[in-house]
Amino acid sequence: MIRYRKILEMHFNGISQRTISTSVGNSRNTVSSIIKKAESLGLVDLSDTHTDQWLGGFLFPEKQAVEKGYFPPDWEDVHKELQKKNVTLKLLHLEYTDRARNGGKIPYAYRTFAEKYGQYAKKYKATMPIRRKPGEIMEVDWAGSTLVITDRAAGENLRCISLWRHCRIVNIAMWKRSLI
Repeated sequence: MIRYRKILEMHFNGISQRTISTSVGNSRNTVSSIIKKAESLGLVDLSDTHTDQWLGGFLFPEKQAVEKGYFPPDWEDVHKELQKKNVTLKLLHLEYTDRARNGGKIPYAYRTFAEKYGQYAKKYKATMPIRRKPGEIMEVDWAGSTLVITDRAAGENLRCISLWRHCRIVNIAMWKRSLI
């Protein structure tokens, strides 16, 4: 990602383009084109409202996804849909491509769609790191649909899962009436 604000701040402080390119990790050609474009548009100072995203749109509007004809997804809607049972990012991408093509726009490829959603979802950071020794505890994630089998003799429900163990699949029936 190009850090437009950092590049322009360093340029306005009189730092050489070679040093700027080394500092921000972009090529000298990229730094030079940003500085030339800012000077041609009359940008001589930065305010607090000039974020990297704003500067990218201001300096290079032709590089914005909407300008290229891509259909912009509603990331808030995608995030809410993913919280529902049996909904995957792949399924939402298929729905998104249908909507985009019906609207005459170009949809993002799945890889780009997944990367952009990942960038959006970083602000939620729904992770739970658990500190323990490897192999100490096995946890089972009951996300999605599971197979429920009724034991006719006992009249109880069994919840089935599949585990990958030693190059074969082992089906295990769990006695968990409280989870069903």
